Amino acid sequence: MNSYEIEEVTRPKLLIPAGKCPIPLEDSSPEAVASWIKKIRNKFGSNFDCKPTVFRYWARKFCDGDPEKLQEIDNSITLVTNSPARLIDYMTGREK
Repeated sequence: MNSYEIEEVTRPKLLIPAGKCPIPLEDSSPEAVASWIKKIRNKFGSNFDCKPTVFRYWARKFCDGDPEKLQEIDNSITLVTNSPARLIDYMTGREK
């Protein structure tokens, strides 16, 4: 195992965030969601591997109970992260 592989295995994975999202989501478009995800990842730096579940959790706070808007944001998160993973996928080992 090289040093990069060791770092990836040992770097903490963030699956469920605590508290308020540090960056507001401005729009539900794929471009806005991509920018939002990038800003969040930059905020956490390389200390954490932010998984798609983090963004899905915080996205709910920006939808004001609108299921269509939440679905649109969720689809954008899947597109941007290239992963449809849910929390259960990490808990059952389907995702790493």
